[in-house]
Amino acid sequence: MLRTWNEGAGHTPVNDTFGSLCGFWATVRATFSSSYKDDEALAMLNEPAHPVHAYNPLVQIADQH
Repeated sequence: MLRTWNEGAGHTPVNDTFGSLCGFWATVRATFSSSYKDDEALAMLNEPAHPVHAYNPLVQIADQH
């Protein structure tokens, strides 16, 4: 079994990927595959992305004269 730095945290994606050859191969296929089986998640990827502070502009508190 592969030991990771967060061994006490339970199941991790690192274990999924590097714990076996099947897991590594599944990661390679998922990385280079052009098909996406979750239509709702694929639709979310096509939504426009907004910067984190786009809706919270900075406010000037005092003049610096």
